[in-house]
Amino acid sequence: MANEKNSETAVEAKVATKKNAGKGRTPKSPVWKVLDDARKKFNAQIVKSTSVKRECIKACIGKYYADDLRFWLDLLSQSEKLLLDSMRFNKACDNLGLAPKTVAQHILFESEKTAKRVLIEGVEAVLGERVKMFTEPLYVDEKKLYANSSSNVQETPSEASATSGSAVTAA
Repeated sequence: MANEKNSETAVEAKVATKKNAGKGRTPKSPVWKVLDDARKKFNAQIVKSTSVKRECIKACIGKYYADDLRFWLDLLSQSEKLLLDSMRFNKACDNLGLAPKTVAQHILFESEKTAKRVLIEGVEAVLGERVKMFTEPLYVDEKKLYANSSSNVQETPSEASATSGSAVTAA
């Protein structure tokens, strides 16, 4: 009877280790989860434009991020890390008359795999004529993005009341 219990626990231990012994994948970053969800939403849309892409992204941010700005910072960080560090990528965008930052954002929207293929094979080889549609950036308010991300930036009381709109009304 003691042997049966030992063999049962041994079987349970093997099952538990099999569950944990996956392919060693690291969990996906939240930025990629947002982009995956947004891409699925975008593919279901009839109108395919940059503004629709933006709305799809905005609709998916809340599921993975508490702050929209944090997502946009992560997206720009990923574009810097994956694509904008490449001289070849920047030169290809310049030759096409497109802004590298803008094209990088759209490529990341396509997928991380596409971004890596672009680095290896080149922009035109991977995206072809589609790259010419990437003229408008996904995130446009870079001034706000960097102003809010720096910790030493402070608003004066007059700036704060000017930007808050009509939140305070006279009683």
